[in-house]
Amino acid sequence: MYTISNKTGIPFYKLSPGGNTTLLIPAAAVPAERRAVVAAELMDNLHLGAEQVGFIDLDAEMPGIGMMGGEFCGNACRCLAALLVMLAEEGPDSWPVTGSLRSSGADAPVAWRVQPDANATGGLDAAVRIALAGAALTELEPGLIRVDVPGIVHLLLDESRHPMPADPAGEAAAWRQRLNLTAEPAVGCIRHAPLGAKEQYIRPLVWVRATDSSCPETACGSGSLALALALRAACGASKINIRQPSGENIAVELETGPGGVLCGWIGGPVRLIAEGKAYLK
Repeated sequence: MYTISNKTGIPFYKLSPGGNTTLLIPAAAVPAERRAVVAAELMDNLHLGAEQVGFIDLDAEMPGIGMMGGEFCGNACRCLAALLVMLAEEGPDSWPVTGSLRSSGADAPVAWRVQPDANATGGLDAAVRIALAGAALTELEPGLIRVDVPGIVHLLLDESRHPMPADPAGEAAAWRQRLNLTAEPAVGCIRHAPLGAKEQYIRPLVWVRATDSSCPETACGSGSLALALALRAACGASKINIRQPSGENIAVELETGPGGVLCGWIGGPVRLIAEGKAYLK
């Protein structure tokens, strides 16, 4: 009989933050120099299947996450926050539960809050606070805005001017070359269109340099934040729901001060889909 006793399994948690399936792997299970290769294999649809991988440290005084390409990912941070609450030995005495975590691509700790999902989807509602003091918006041409947020650059494409092409990944690669973005850790192309006065729809595609992967994501937290920043600049909105390709919303709330936008909260449902051990080739 075949046995797997001689193989070392990699522990994993698979979560869905509004759709954007995320694998969280204990950092101690994979050497740093192997993480990009391991992440690419685990993400494959013929393996665990996911849109991104984060390597987590649950034992540190402040838990941390390092993304597969060293980028920042708001949805992965939301997953870690939800997982911390799920793994707690005792349930909370009161909601919301709050804390802080460390993340690749973020210079300062990322605050989080977790509470039950009001829509009763069987999961939690997790939100993270992203410092935006260094964020920058640049209108490159009509219908195209570059937004730099911590750990990732997003290109916002107005879908009325830039309809979805036959080859979205190829077009995104052409934008990166044209705009000299190939050295960035991650770049998103975020097509957007209005759904109403207070809601927008996005179609995100995110490229990660370390794995050279271009993923049409089912949800994108930092892309939603980038769009919210552009909408605030255009019409002053500070709260907006962004409809994701999964059909779920990510809620964005911007906090402002004398110097402008100080930070943004992104939140929404997070569900644990699976956990166990994965085996590599």
